[in-house]
Amino acid sequence: MLDEEAARMLAFPVLPKICEAEGSVGLYARILSLGKIKKVGKSFVRNAIIGDETGCCVLALWGENAKMELKEGCIIKIVNGYVKNG
Repeated sequence: MLDEEAARMLAFPVLPKICEAEGSVGLYARILSLGKIKKVGKSFVRNAIIGDETGCCVLALWGENAKMELKEGCIIKIVNGYVKNG
């Protein structure tokens, strides 16, 4: 039998944690807080606070990603994201 952590590791590939993320990344994180969708020029942007057991950061969602149906507490997979300090 597998415990919950072992099952999660089999179901999801090993991805970096938020505290380890830099440059181009993919990772899993929980949505802690969602901002409002704003129009910027011809596009849309929405900020969210995401986190895991190692820390949290701001996620900026642009374009169609900003309009996705998201809820606080959901776990999301980020693909082809980019992390920068500052």
